[in-house]
Amino acid sequence: MTFNLFSMVVILLFLSSSFHTIQATNWYYLHHATLSEQKSLYSTGCYHGTYGPISLLSCSSSQSNATFLKSLPEEDVSYLCVIQTSDPTQLYTRSTILHQLGDYYVLIPDSLSLCHEDHFITFGKRVSPSPVVPISPNVKYISVKGMAPDPEIVAALAGVDGSRMMQSITQLANFYTRNTRAYGAVQAQNYLINRFTNYGFAVSRFNYQFAYPNTSDVVIAELTGTDSANQIVVIGAHYDSRGPRNDNLERAPGANDDASGVSILLELARVIQSLGKRLSRTIRLCAFSGEEQGLLGSFYYAQSLSQKGENVVAMFNGDMLGWQYDNEYTLGMKRDYIDTSLLASANEITQLYVPDLGTGLSTSCCSDYVSFYDFGFPAIGYFQYPGIAADYPYYHTSNDLPVYIQPDLLELEGKAMIAAALTYAMNK
Repeated sequence: MTFNLFSMVVILLFLSSSFHTIQATNWYYLHHATLSEQKSLYSTGCYHGTYGPISLLSCSSSQSNATFLKSLPEEDVSYLCVIQTSDPTQLYTRSTILHQLGDYYVLIPDSLSLCHEDHFITFGKRVSPSPVVPISPNVKYISVKGMAPDPEIVAALAGVDGSRMMQSITQLANFYTRNTRAYGAVQAQNYLINRFTNYGFAVSRFNYQFAYPNTSDVVIAELTGTDSANQIVVIGAHYDSRGPRNDNLERAPGANDDASGVSILLELARVIQSLGKRLSRTIRLCAFSGEEQGLLGSFYYAQSLSQKGENVVAMFNGDMLGWQYDNEYTLGMKRDYIDTSLLASANEITQLYVPDLGTGLSTSCCSDYVSFYDFGFPAIGYFQYPGIAADYPYYHTSNDLPVYIQPDLLELEGKAMIAAALTYAMNK
């Protein structure tokens, strides 16, 4: 999972609530502001956000008398964020850079998916983005409220095995690193191709090296639907991993982030094979690469689906699952940049088929569902508990190992995702 783009963290800038109309505001960059200086600015109506060595201010009035401030270029800034990256060449094609300090960049992104945190900044106002294209009118959300469980889905879920999923996680974690540009990512890519092929799926690869060279591919495993083949249900997780520096030299087992999600894709493929039947809708299991560099694989894949006019009726994404935060088993459904109607439907499905697993909302952001949301497809994200990714103590470290995943919790969370995928793919 990534909070940011290319190892990046988006700064949340809490701006003045007095902005009720769309208007430009004065932006300032601070080199080093003391605590007393920051407090003095609060009293004048300025709000700031910081990350690393960069601090930004938004002020409705001139602060030219504040000598420790440096004004940013006067432009109509639609969206503003700060990211950290060791590869700035990747920024220039998709953003306008306003300022640089070390490997931190203040920029105006070209796409909503580049700047993904709890809030966006536009013209001095805090806003939530809208999808770039309308959600397909052909989407029909499934409600199971008051219904009895479907016997076929119940039988399929009975075969879901957390210990088998743990074996998949261990195999993926054994690669030294699955960083998107590392040889280990290509090895993992080929491993997944073989697994999905053995489960009877038609497997293809989506290559986005036209935008980012030397990257591994998105692995796509598909079964064409029998009745509504043009209606597509996507289930996603990312197989790439990262360590603290996000390079291909450091150990990055990525067991929780996100071999756990990929293990659910593999278990779903096995379960579908065990059903011995085709599904009503087309189902695509997508193992994304480039997630840790800013949702790259899913961004370009979702873009391609939008350009081709494909009808994705639902996208379910799993990222960081199976780590137990406390004594409760509670699934954390992503709160932001998701289709709320699909979320309500998925929660009903979880309550029906996995009653031992509670559900809550997670403010953690973001993962590959955001790419689908940005291109107008109904999408939601599954997470391991109602918290944030950084709560996991081994997040983006070489210690993200299988031993820290609880198989029983992983199995329950896997059943929740699989139940939703089967409900929509069977169109029941």
